[in-house]
Amino acid sequence: MAKYWRSTAAFLLLATVATVALAQQPEQIPAPQPVSQSQGGAAAQPAPPAVPGFEQLRKFLFPQPANVTVDSNLKGAHALYKKTLTLWKENALVFMDLKAGNLDWSRSNSWYEKWEKRSAEIKDEKDFATADLLILMALDDLGERFNYYLTPDDVESENKQTDPTAVGIGARFQMENMEELLNALAKNATEEDAEKALIVSPKHRIVLTPIKGSPSESAGLKAGDILKKVDGEDVNGKTLRSALKLIKGRAGTQIELEVERTGPDSKPATVKLFIRRQPFTHPVVHETDLDNDIVLIKLDHFSAEQTQAEMEAALRRVAQLKLEKKKPVKLILDLRDNPGGRLDFAVNIVSYMLPEGNIVTLKERKGDDIQITRWTATRDALIYSYPAPVNPRNMLAISPQKRTLLLPEDVPLVILINHRSASASELTSRTLQFYKRAVVVGESTYGKGVGQQVYDLPDKRRGKVIKFIFYPGDQDIDWQGVHPNPGYEVKWQKPAHGVADNQLEAAKKAVLAEYERIEKEKEHARQKRDAAIQLNKEEFEKRKQQRAEELERQAKERADEQLKKKGGNNPAEPKPGAKPDSKQAEPGKLPAGAPGTMPPANDNDD
Repeated sequence: MAKYWRSTAAFLLLATVATVALAQQPEQIPAPQPVSQSQGGAAAQPAPPAVPGFEQLRKFLFPQPANVTVDSNLKGAHALYKKTLTLWKENALVFMDLKAGNLDWSRSNSWYEKWEKRSAEIKDEKDFATADLLILMALDDLGERFNYYLTPDDVESENKQTDPTAVGIGARFQMENMEELLNALAKNATEEDAEKALIVSPKHRIVLTPIKGSPSESAGLKAGDILKKVDGEDVNGKTLRSALKLIKGRAGTQIELEVERTGPDSKPATVKLFIRRQPFTHPVVHETDLDNDIVLIKLDHFSAEQTQAEMEAALRRVAQLKLEKKKPVKLILDLRDNPGGRLDFAVNIVSYMLPEGNIVTLKERKGDDIQITRWTATRDALIYSYPAPVNPRNMLAISPQKRTLLLPEDVPLVILINHRSASASELTSRTLQFYKRAVVVGESTYGKGVGQQVYDLPDKRRGKVIKFIFYPGDQDIDWQGVHPNPGYEVKWQKPAHGVADNQLEAAKKAVLAEYERIEKEKEHARQKRDAAIQLNKEEFEKRKQQRAEELERQAKERADEQLKKKGGNNPAEPKPGAKPDSKQAEPGKLPAGAPGTMPPANDNDD
């Protein structure tokens, strides 16, 4: 369980009592998502392509929640148990022989028969406690990391995580040096041990950040405020969970927060805020404008329904800033502590930033076979390709959708990651890194290269089955993770000497260096272009002159030929039989009387 706690996101909502275990959210089988053409307009569903068998694949391409119904003659705990075992047997990737590409019947049947026999341990149809325990044991027997079985309480908690609306003050918190406390836990520490270890103290204070448009922002809460008291009760000495519990309350009720804030004179000051708890929408994308025209976009996770829309709006703003400022804008995408979420959202978000390339390849269980599918970004479209059912071995069906490259290619991009960045965030960082569209800074990621199908089960349960392996840019990341670019491996350090976030500072240096690289490449390209243009123009002028001279020579020859054809002679030559012109000199002699000649000699002279 200590590993579970270390995978929990650092930024959490104060609207809930417990910490939000986003690292437990797996992916759903993705489907092509239409890309909206404007920030506010609803996107239309792409028209079905004219390919054989498309209707048979519609449920896969645009899947609805996979509801599992109970047979009319089966109800209660036994039905739940049987349905869940069948679900895993018929869908789990673990039963596939990946090299052969087909089902390992022996392993599948052996596992099912082993656990089906234990259904006798369920006392009656109301014995859900035993059914839940047996299901968890059966899943553990598969030996996979990311198969999940959620009880009603788990389902309710997860639904709250993906629901963008909440009731509360609307603020995020971060416990200072929380990593230090978690790393001190024993390897076999329980969730309860982790809760007890997270004690608020002067060294481990709660730092607040208001959510945009929330009650806390309206009441005057500022980013960086330190929580001191709630309704007069000091939070120091309390566990993190206990401190957050003080903030929870019904909509419409008022709460008094006492916070410590650094004033203009750099001295701490105590401020009291009165906040009324109200419904609010909490975003998953947080934008901050830094110095040197750097924009920081923090993406919490890929699970919320508004994830893709918020990222689209943020990237559009970056592109607009570039146009308005008429100077370079640099982007840092912070995916630290991002546990992933819906893979289709990640695919579309990557397509907003990647000019061209294979975004991801999936190897997925389809019945008793392995099916390979791909998302590929071209200049004009996001293409989803898959084997057509008419002839799966030889024919490829394609479902294209129009897409727009939102982030200009000359905007430097740096992605921040750490060992809690997982799954969809790994897909995003690795694909953009592989195609050299982004420089990755920070620490190696979690290493989750598999995805799940989500199934709603009877009696308000939920199952999540590993059904596919995904390869960002055709690169294997499962168990391996994504690694920072060479020279950009930066371990997180606790704040010191005025540096609150050493990894962010490294990312800022990296994005400025990336800007310099891009500018140098652009200048080099301009110089090569200008030199090539100048050389080609000179060559063209030279050839043009040579051609003009050649044409002039040919024109003269042609004129001479025309004279000859008319029977004319060269006027410089005497006609045959004509008397020599008295004024014309004999060949080899100057004409008489020409300047510089002597008068004719007198024949009588000696």
